[in-house]
Parts: sequence; structure tokens; C-alpha cells
Amino acid sequence: MTKDDPYHWLILNRAPGIGARTLAQLLEKFGSVENVFAAPAGELRAFGLDDKSIKYILSPDNNTLVKAEEWLKQDPTQLLTID
Repeated sequence: MTKDDPYHWLILNRAPGIGARTLAQLLEKFGSVENVFAAPAGELRAFGLDDKSIKYILSPDNNTLVKAEEWLKQDPTQLLTID
């Protein structure tokens, strides 16, 4: 994933139980969005995520992501990320 690729950001943005504070804590703990997705389920559970959040991260709803990506392509829509 490149910095310009919104896929992982969209997943985390739409994952149940993950708001701005939890996202910031995930990035602090794992160092990057890529590392969050590379983490095993047990590590995400130890961080404090519930099974529903972990399942969504590991197996996101692709239909929802396609709609989110289509929305993101509309001008002047932008996705804000934490870097």
C-alpha cells in the first residue's frame, strides 16, 4: 500500500468500534496502518479490539468499501489520514 492508497484507511474508518481515538492508539502501538493489518488477530485482541472489529479488519465488507471508494472519487471529497 502506498501513502496515496486509501484502502486500509477506509477499512479502519468503517470498522465497528474504531473511532478517532482508537485509530490514533492503534497507529501509536503498531507504528503504521500497514502494521495494523499485518498484526495477527491475537495481537489485535490483546490491544483491546473486540472480535467484531478484528473480523472487519481481517475480512472487510468489500461492497461497502467499493461504495466508499466511489464516494471518495467524487470531487471535492477527501479522506483525512493520520500520518
